Amino acid sequence: MSLTVDFAIRRDQVLHYLEAVSRAEKGLRRSQTASDVARVNVLRAGTFLIMYNLVEASLRSSVEAIHDSIVSQAVPFQNLRESIRRDVMRSFKNKIDPDVQKNMIDVPVQLVAVALDLTAGYPFSGNVDSRKIRDVADIYGFEIVANPEHREGADLLTIKTARNDLAHGLKTYEEVGRDYTTSDVKALAERSLGYVEAVLRGVDGFLAARGFEAP
Repeated sequence: MSLTVDFAIRRDQVLHYLEAVSRAEKGLRRSQTASDVARVNVLRAGTFLIMYNLVEASLRSSVEAIHDSIVSQAVPFQNLRESIRRDVMRSFKNKIDPDVQKNMIDVPVQLVAVALDLTAGYPFSGNVDSRKIRDVADIYGFEIVANPEHREGADLLTIKTARNDLAHGLKTYEEVGRDYTTSDVKALAERSLGYVEAVLRGVDGFLAARGFEAP
């Protein structure tokens, strides 16, 4: 399954949630009790969590797909593009265990496999925004061709900040939900998820063209 196909399935789940928030907000026209308003604010704030989870999962899947392609095809170190070689060496230095790696036989291939092993996960937790995505794109060399309406992913910072405020208890759900209308959240979702889809298209094309190899 391509990255964009998997993303479309996850995006639909976000859109379904947004529709539920919209229905709840419309219900406020019939009832304006404090508890109803608070409930809608909490639901609205929850949108930032599921949007952020989709963004981070998408970037992690992209990196995993690139690593899987390199390792499964046993691409040796010297055949990788320079920016990836630099990252491989940085990662290998952090992961090396002399008692284990001393027995490597095919060093150019095994060094890459060790460096790109994501068993311990990739350090994305809570820090994915457009800047982080561009940093990753620079390392691997894939291009992002996004619609200007998506504002180069600028809204991802808003989503990340709201998510972290909630995750770290800096703001309550009701406080975050009060700051945005449902129309605001829908617009944020449309622009940010459109940008993420462009990123995934770039990675799919990069993999198809074996862009991880040195020119």
